[in-house]
Amino acid sequence: MLIVNARPFPLWIFLASLMVLPNGLSAEVPPLEGPLMRVAIKVTNQRSGEFDWFASPLTGVSGSALPGAITNVAFALLDSGAATHLLSYPDALGLGVQGSYLSGNTFVVSGVDGVSVDVDISMPVGFFVEGLQNLNTNGNPQPSLMFGQGNFAGGVNSADNYDAGIDTPTVIGAPFLLFFPAYIRNSQPVQSSVLGKIVSSPSITFYDGPANPQIPTLAHRIYLETRPTGSPAVGYLGEVNDDFEVIPSIPSVILAGLGGGSLFFTASAMTFREGTNSSSGKVVVDTGAQATLISEVAAAELGLNVQNPEFEIEVQGLVNTVTAPGFYVDSASIPAGFGSPVSWSHIPVVVLNVGSPEGGTLYGILGSNLTAARDMVFNGAASTPYLDVTDPIVLPRIRITTIRSTGPNSAEIDWYAEPAPPVLYLETCTNLALVDWKSVATNTLSTINGTFSVTGLGSRNFFRLQAP
Repeated sequence: MLIVNARPFPLWIFLASLMVLPNGLSAEVPPLEGPLMRVAIKVTNQRSGEFDWFASPLTGVSGSALPGAITNVAFALLDSGAATHLLSYPDALGLGVQGSYLSGNTFVVSGVDGVSVDVDISMPVGFFVEGLQNLNTNGNPQPSLMFGQGNFAGGVNSADNYDAGIDTPTVIGAPFLLFFPAYIRNSQPVQSSVLGKIVSSPSITFYDGPANPQIPTLAHRIYLETRPTGSPAVGYLGEVNDDFEVIPSIPSVILAGLGGGSLFFTASAMTFREGTNSSSGKVVVDTGAQATLISEVAAAELGLNVQNPEFEIEVQGLVNTVTAPGFYVDSASIPAGFGSPVSWSHIPVVVLNVGSPEGGTLYGILGSNLTAARDMVFNGAASTPYLDVTDPIVLPRIRITTIRSTGPNSAEIDWYAEPAPPVLYLETCTNLALVDWKSVATNTLSTINGTFSVTGLGSRNFFRLQAP
């Protein structure tokens, strides 16, 4: 960013440009932390027959809001690294998942801080989800655009946990992605406000099944698998009470073989390289993890000295934060089913042992920082699940090239942007301390250069160019 004095006419010009990847860059340099992927959710009383323990896929909202609900929507993290859906205590109160909608049974949730807590299991209900870009102007979901899982017993944080400072988040977990492919566009960030809370996320579009022709095919395909292995289905396990009612005793998870709580792993090993050392292993694809993690064993194979890290990072657990060592590894890559292997250079990794659903310790976690500069399709519903990713997104280099005064309170501003963004905004404010930017001109044509004409200016204005 650069501020220049644009005399002789009395306007200050604020220039903003976006970074661009140089031509010929063979591997992407990822950030330390990637974006959080958020969706809007509704909960209804949708339930199947008493002895149907399996979740059902639904298009559009089915069922009614729960009797105690005081709001019809909440925000959730789209978290492929979560074994089930989970409601925070405030969201459970707001959506009415209390009282008779709690089973009375609990299950254990563990954090990276080593703390484990019991959370409640809900009675079977319907969870319905849509991307933030589909919310209307009042921040409300459009029911016809939502996709859902009915007859789903999720996790609910308890009042006792919440009062003790254990504030588990609201998440839509891996079972949802086993039903509905998701097109996640980091190139199209969106913001929305619900109940006074402003949140941002990549645009996320869901599809009704793996064969939907509108699902895009992107440049590289990374095949996935659910582990523990087996023929996956989503369901809860329950017990029959004295009234012959089925009460969930284990929440709805991806059931596979004799195991439960399966997650999405890469089908091929991911290889990290540091100098002459290398280490390979299958990693969990976790859209809820902002950083990429490797185990202590992997770090040892790479020759990393965890007693002398290049940086340290605070990782939030259920109750405490854990200080974990971090390193910049020379490169990482993973084979692709088509297209060239997906690769990164100078990749930040955090060394931390995390428990595996198969027992023992995970080799590693592929976090959202590795896909922060790419759009992707997460198709866990396909017969062979996969993650499609684009090449790294090249952001436009934007600059103001010429400023001409056309009158006491008007100006023409020439701009250059390459590659041309689909939309370009000229914004202005009169006081940088207030950060009160207002759009004064818009270009919706895909052109490399052009001119904005602006009137009604004061004696002192700051300008910036913005692209989505």
